[in-house]
Formats: sequence, structure tokens, C-alpha cells
Amino acid sequence: MEQKIQPRWLSRKGAVQYCGLSKTKLDVHIRRKDFVTKKIGKSRLIDRHSLDGWIENVPTTGGAVAPREVSVPLDQMEQMIAHLMSRIESLLDRKLGALAHEILKFKK
Repeated sequence: MEQKIQPRWLSRKGAVQYCGLSKTKLDVHIRRKDFVTKKIGKSRLIDRHSLDGWIENVPTTGGAVAPREVSVPLDQMEQMIAHLMSRIESLLDRKLGALAHEILKFKK
């Protein structure tokens, strides 16, 4: 049985066939540098590995990125939440203090 070798670099036509995008949509993503490309002469080649990575991270139909399972111990999650709450309180205190200062200046 003969094994088919997939090229690492795809032409625009090959990339269109590979990922199912139209040429126009592929060109939009090339201009946005969503994946690695290489210009050789007049040809623009697309790195298949980079294209695969981009495809894996394309948002789902609902516009949200497909969720990835994250395993964080509960106690570590609680520490992170406590830290974030502390930061939020600190920022609010500073902003409200500055606002109160501005109000007092305005009243004078």
C-alpha cells in the first residue's frame, strides 16, 4: 500500500481545497496574517501546519471560541477569585476616591 505524502506548503488552490474556504475568503485571512505564508517568486504558499492550527481555533457558529477543558484545583480557583475581587475593590476605591475628590473641588 502506497502512502500519500501531503506537502507542507500549499498553493492558494491547494489551500482552498484543503480547508474549504473560497479564494476570496482565503485571501482575506492571508492579508490578516492569520496563518504563515511564504512568497516564492510570484506564488504565495500557505504553511499547512499553520493553517491546521488556525482551523482548530476558528470560532464556532455562535461566534464563541470552542471551549477547552481546563483543570484547575478548586482551592487554586478560589485563590484566583479572591485575588481578582481584591484587585477590583482596590480599583474601585481609587476611582471612587478620585471621583469624590473631583466632586469636592467642583463644589468649592
